Amino acid sequence: MINSISLQHSQFSKSIETLCSLPLFLGISRSDMETILGTVKFDFRKIPSGKIIYHVNDTNQHVNLLLQGSIEASHRSYDNAIQFNEILTAPVMIGADVLFGFSPHHTHQYKTKSDTQWININKKEITSKLLNYEIFRLNLINHLSLTKQKQERMLFEPLQEELPKRFVQYLKHNFLYPAGPKSLDCRQLDLAKALQSSSRNIGKMLASLSDKKLLKSNRSHISIPIFENLIQTIL
Repeated sequence: MINSISLQHSQFSKSIETLCSLPLFLGISRSDMETILGTVKFDFRKIPSGKIIYHVNDTNQHVNLLLQGSIEASHRSYDNAIQFNEILTAPVMIGADVLFGFSPHHTHQYKTKSDTQWININKKEITSKLLNYEIFRLNLINHLSLTKQKQERMLFEPLQEELPKRFVQYLKHNFLYPAGPKSLDCRQLDLAKALQSSSRNIGKMLASLSDKKLLKSNRSHISIPIFENLIQTIL
């Protein structure tokens, strides 16, 4: 009985430490976190590798917090010609940006790339309970404001004149995070159209970047092993 109680206490303390380290809960006191764990329904899940968590346009009713493992986020360009893929490693939060508003639907497909552990929080639990905590409200507002500000900066950012810089700028605008492994599935003709260039110039640029070990490419696929290296080299 004593060992069982000690184990439960240890697991409870670990849950508090885990939540306090996540962006939405930073700054919340331990006493408030104990109350939150006692009143808010958290869905702790383990999802194996190779499972699609959400498709594009799925209705969103949760904030999903990836605690362990990695996922692949992918979406397509507006003309459906280019697919963008990126690997995201824990800790990652998905769903907060599309929890409210006119169109609460996922804009990406999310698929597990390894065995993963999650905490999922239902929208009802957030609106009826968690938003009563000022620090949680501020953390959520800060996250949404940062997302909006990034999007506005992209809208007003001047188009780069040099093709390699325009290519990296285009990638930054279409990926969620400016780091880690990325890839594109597309024809060079479609990439040339998106970058307002020619297939010949795109081919030369990709060959040059490949020679510098910044990416690998063929007629329909571009793989970027370390996106931040490409950014630092080109911009």
